[in-house]
Amino acid sequence: MIFPLTTWLLAYAALLTDAPWWLRALVCLPAVLLAPGWGWAAWLGGRATRLQRALDAAWLSVALCVPTVALVRLMAGDGATVLHASLAWGLLGAVLARRAPAPRPDPGGGALGVALLALGLAGFTAWQADALTRPLDAYWYHPQADEEGHDPLRWAPVEGFGPRVALGWPEAGAGMLPDPEGDGGAIEVAEAGRLLVLLRGPVGAGLAVGQDDAPRGLARIERDVVEVEEEGAVPRYLDRGVVAQAVAVLPGRIDVEVVDADGPAQIYVLPGTEAVWSAHADGALRFVHYYQLLNIVENLRWAQELTRDRWLTVNQPPLWSNVLAPALLLVEPGLLGANALFLWVLALLGLGSLRLLQRLAADATPVTWALPALGAVTVGRLMVEPGSTTFPDPLYAAAMVAALAALKQPAAGRFAALGLAAGLLRYPGVVALTLMAGVFGAVERRLPLRPLGALWGATAGLAALLGLGALLSGQLQDWLFILWFETGPEHYHGDYSAGALLSRPPEFYATWLRYTGYGLLAALPLAGRGAKQALGAAALYSLLLCTIDHFPSHYFLPLVALSGVAVGANAAAVQAPALRWGLPLAALAGGVWFLGWSWV
Repeated sequence: MIFPLTTWLLAYAALLTDAPWWLRALVCLPAVLLAPGWGWAAWLGGRATRLQRALDAAWLSVALCVPTVALVRLMAGDGATVLHASLAWGLLGAVLARRAPAPRPDPGGGALGVALLALGLAGFTAWQADALTRPLDAYWYHPQADEEGHDPLRWAPVEGFGPRVALGWPEAGAGMLPDPEGDGGAIEVAEAGRLLVLLRGPVGAGLAVGQDDAPRGLARIERDVVEVEEEGAVPRYLDRGVVAQAVAVLPGRIDVEVVDADGPAQIYVLPGTEAVWSAHADGALRFVHYYQLLNIVENLRWAQELTRDRWLTVNQPPLWSNVLAPALLLVEPGLLGANALFLWVLALLGLGSLRLLQRLAADATPVTWALPALGAVTVGRLMVEPGSTTFPDPLYAAAMVAALAALKQPAAGRFAALGLAAGLLRYPGVVALTLMAGVFGAVERRLPLRPLGALWGATAGLAALLGLGALLSGQLQDWLFILWFETGPEHYHGDYSAGALLSRPPEFYATWLRYTGYGLLAALPLAGRGAKQALGAAALYSLLLCTIDHFPSHYFLPLVALSGVAVGANAAAVQAPALRWGLPLAALAGGVWFLGWSWV
């Protein structure tokens, strides 16, 4: 119990001293997402390996987040309440585990794999530090922002602003103007054209831009914005955000009026289409579609609501909001808290992939144990680039690989619990794992009926319980509609014609191959059972996705994770030493090449 007690002491110290958010992330997340399940894992897991026990502790801690968040809601609590509850769960687990056996050593290169994973995630954090520390109000959208054909305009501040800060490449002309008084100022342009002026500040602050006596409409930063009348208002920000005005200008003075900023603000001037992408590449202002902003912020809002008055997230499977909520309470209530949790999830995904590789190829060469780290870093890159770190998909992928690793063990309960977690993170989880388990069984010529029976029994029981709760709360119809919508209309947009469906798989599989840096080819010729199981499971799962009419990167996360495991298992099964070393090296080289791309 030394490790759990140390994490709780450090977490309480960080909370009581109001430590910086990054320090709270470092010490508070393990206190909530690892320490509570430590004793429970020893009690329930028998004489598991060290890595398996750590995975069990993490996933049991994830499950314990559900009653923890319920206590916060009932008691109108805060981050301290989360720590109190986590400590209570952990102490109870310690009592239950007082006679538990010590864990077994890990087979193969488990320790090496953990070290390489830690090194890989440390490098990823340093590499993506700007993105991981970027707040929500650095993302924006305007329907005219990316219109082609608007040439750069020369401009300069003339009144009311601090020194101009260039953003991106100089020829684009993008710049930020500090507004110390929060009341605006004036700029001067040298040519006629289209100018984008943006205000970054608190929700409710307003921006008006005009020239001479022309009418000036006031646009305000809003939490919810109407882009399409039929859709109504869609979520965009929490407490701070961005509003933009696109104005046609003539040479001369442009007045920029700011109201209700309640302090210093920032004005951004983007004089042409190229300037939008210049500021985007700089990282100061990330231009994303409004649906992407909706996806980012709604996960934050659902998690926040869960600690106040929402009992269940109906719009998506309910587990993720219960995991995200403690991170927002303990670390930071916006995107920084979510990003801290995101790094923890990447570690969990890497450890699950490592455990699966142990089960399929314990005698792999040392270089092979770097593949789970590569998979975790690649998943991180695919989620950071579009700003999707608030999504549940990395944790969903972690549940999938951990469940497949559990399938290779005698006890059925671990597989059922992890499969249920996958289904509570994304609706296809239970069905997808059933198909994958079928592949594992087909390769071994023995279907895993007992684990699948346990999974479907648990799923049926929980579905009945959730259905009853939805019925009693009057939300059953909404829930059934969402299940239908998520299964079909959202992904196919009503186009189920054979021509449309059959035209999509080539692009899908080319994208999957590219996301592995073409290293997936190193899984051939599928030598041994392990490679057939890992790649066969991924291939069968891909059939659920390959005809969808759009391929966002988060759809590919389980496939990317399983690709590395398949390569490792294939290399371990071949006889030639050159291939045992060369195949994983080729996959690693391809993955590093892919990670070097600026756009994915």
